[in-house]
Amino acid sequence: MPGAVDALGVGDVLDVVLREEQPPLVVAVDETGREVGGILPTGQLIECLRQGFRFEAEVKNLNGGALQIEVHVAA
Repeated sequence: MPGAVDALGVGDVLDVVLREEQPPLVVAVDETGREVGGILPTGQLIECLRQGFRFEAEVKNLNGGALQIEVHVAA
């Protein structure tokens, strides 16, 4: 989503959200609720999100429309 990515900077923190679709989709969401992009999830991440664990994605690098993020359990 070009508009949402353009507003990001290194160090920004995004919420990681599970969209229960077929197949399940994990997305990064900014503070306004806009989806910034998809995350290629592991089965373990999906299961943890389903169990109510909260994760965040910190922006580590921006390269045009591509983001490099680090996903971790939210504090």
